Amino acid sequence: MAFIDKLKKQSNIVSGSIKDGISGAATAVGIVDANKQKLRSLEIEKAKMYEFIGMEVFDLHCSGKVNIDGITPFCDKLQMINKEIDQLESEIAKSDKNCECGTKIQKGVNFCSGCGKKVMIEQSVVQIETVSVLTCVCGSVIENEAVMCMDCGRRVEHAKN
Repeated sequence: MAFIDKLKKQSNIVSGSIKDGISGAATAVGIVDANKQKLRSLEIEKAKMYEFIGMEVFDLHCSGKVNIDGITPFCDKLQMINKEIDQLESEIAKSDKNCECGTKIQKGVNFCSGCGKKVMIEQSVVQIETVSVLTCVCGSVIENEAVMCMDCGRRVEHAKN
């Protein structure tokens, strides 16, 4: 019996050492994960600060308050991008319509988010945009022999030469 008790005691010591080793490894993994999470958080914060500094420098450059060598082409490109964004937002706003309840309905939506009423899709003609490529008003490219748009279900009218 003394031999079995000694064996159990030795087994408990080894088992405890293994548990401590596993626990230590788990703790190390937890620390690594926490460090990765902290690193990502700091990288995001850094990117936001760079973005803010960049916007401030852009605004100062455009107002003529600061002139940094080599920045003008980038600021000119940003101004062109801003104009294009404004144009696209304007076009999108024009394509939006209002439901009877007054809620704005965006293109491609089937139901009003305000009242749940089904949005009626208007029949429209597909036009030729470039060399024999047909696009639907929903923006989908139409196959040459297609009769209906596969994305929105509108009837396709092919141009006659």
